[in-house]
Amino acid sequence: PVMATYHDVMQEKDKNIRYLSRINIGLLIALTLAVWGWHSAQKDITLYYPPNMQLSTMMKAGVVPEETVYAFAPLILQQLHLWEKGGDQDYEANRFRLRQFMTETYQRQIVSEIDDGTAKGTLRGLKRRMQVLPTSVYTDDSVQVIGNHWLVWLDVEILDSIAGMEVNRGVHRLAVRVVRYDINRDANPWQLALDGIEQDMPLVTEKEARKFGSAPVGAGGAS
Repeated sequence: PVMATYHDVMQEKDKNIRYLSRINIGLLIALTLAVWGWHSAQKDITLYYPPNMQLSTMMKAGVVPEETVYAFAPLILQQLHLWEKGGDQDYEANRFRLRQFMTETYQRQIVSEIDDGTAKGTLRGLKRRMQVLPTSVYTDDSVQVIGNHWLVWLDVEILDSIAGMEVNRGVHRLAVRVVRYDINRDANPWQLALDGIEQDMPLVTEKEARKFGSAPVGAGGAS
């Protein structure tokens, strides 16, 4: 009886050891999965805040408000078309400096325009300034969501001069295509990029732009 009791105690001890070992192995696996999940989890969350922080609003991570898209487009476009030395120097310099804010497709289009202008001599000494008109203000119609991109409608005045002489001044209504751009956040905190100008409608004067209002002309067919 004593030996039987001893064997029973040893078996119970071995059973408890096996049970505890299984628990330890399970905890080790769970810890490994937790560490792996922590390392692979998203480390950056982008929140886009409205211009007026006094407004009560709820922000959802990753959702880009249309107001932000509208603010982004002219910021980059005006820098791209500021030629203080001449289009033969500044257009390419601006493209390179702003390349993190433009898609490869749009950059290839710009390079093609530069090559064409260089060959024809139309960029040499041409100074340009693009300015968004006061009539171009954000409304619900100013930004259209089309598929996986946005169309931003802007009224701009373009002034060209050579050797201090004004050679062109025109008002245009532009439909600027903007897309999401997954790129280094330090280089492009907006995570947006210009993808080209989809429509360019000469309006002749600022008065005409005011007459049309901020709603895009014929926007229903834009794509």
